[in-house]
Amino acid sequence: MDWLTAVAQWLHVFFGIFWFGGTLYATFVVLPAMSRLPPMNARAMSLELQRQIPRIIPWVAFATIILLLLFAALLLAVVGAFLGRAKMRGA
Repeated sequence: MDWLTAVAQWLHVFFGIFWFGGTLYATFVVLPAMSRLPPMNARAMSLELQRQIPRIIPWVAFATIILLLLFAALLLAVVGAFLGRAKMRGA
């Protein structure tokens, strides 16, 4: 179970960075660059972004949250097993 906990944790971190980093990149790089484009090009790029973002970002956010819950459940199981063994030794 230790390898599963590690995989869940690292995937959670990866998807969290992807989600947050993508938002920062769009806010501070893509949108300012679009504002300097000619209106026709900015409109085309805006339409393409509106098509792509809803296909990717919700799934990344979902994976981040689900992996957090999985990691928490695995961590609770490990801690519970450890506490159970410590309790048995003390009794």
